[in-house]
Amino acid sequence: ASGGAEAGAAGQRGDEPRPVPPLEDWAAAVKCTLCQRWRPCGEAEAPKLTALEAGFQCPLIGFSCMQSQGYTEEEIDALF
Repeated sequence: ASGGAEAGAAGQRGDEPRPVPPLEDWAAAVKCTLCQRWRPCGEAEAPKLTALEAGFQCPLIGFSCMQSQGYTEEEIDALF
């Protein structure tokens, strides 16, 4: 099974975090248990990420907790 571009981004281990995509490209979102920011992910990926024992954390899919969320809570809520 191929995860496409998301799988490649999730596996990156460089110094630069994965860029936050445009809001209209978000299929689903998960909230980091460390920084409390919402991060975009695939629809199938979301339940798996939120079910983790320690909860979802930004680095699991290539984001950084130091990175801006990019959009307001209201903008994200309106999408979903």
